[in-house]
Amino acid sequence: MGGEDGKVTAKEIIGELDSSRQIPLSFFRSMAGHEHPELRIRVTWRWQSLTPAQRAALLDDPEPAVREAARDRNWALDPERVEARLPSFGSRNEFVFGTCALSSALLEQCFADGTVLPLARNPHIPAYALARLTRHPETKVRALVAARPDVGPDLAAELRKDSDEDVRMCARLRPFPRTWAEY
Repeated sequence: MGGEDGKVTAKEIIGELDSSRQIPLSFFRSMAGHEHPELRIRVTWRWQSLTPAQRAALLDDPEPAVREAARDRNWALDPERVEARLPSFGSRNEFVFGTCALSSALLEQCFADGTVLPLARNPHIPAYALARLTRHPETKVRALVAARPDVGPDLAAELRKDSDEDVRMCARLRPFPRTWAEY
């Protein structure tokens, strides 16, 4: 069933709502344990917004279709699978660099070729890469790092003394400690 006039399907309506970002992530998190498998499958579309316990439950779901959907979505948190799928993204690599868990080799490649701006937004980069970004020559990169919720006290102190006023302001905006969940 879809729209009253039959011109759109239910899947098209759901797709439009989902892509418009009008459905809050809290809705998806609240549906992770829902009794209907189709809703649990839909939850996997927001894999990275789920808690580790929710992801584990979906990977071990009693319904095979839910387990399959969860395994398919879990690739973004597996650096080796990310690296293997990277060529299929073509020019959309910045999406991968900004949202997925990356291998050390892929991180080094990004630093070598200057693709660091997406890394500054990536919640999965390790502490050593975050420290390198804190000292990056581009002001925009340092400002993005300063606004991250997971910058520790040492790096935050360094960023509050940055030569650029905008970077210093970003570093002072939020109290510490912070987490991605609070963000």
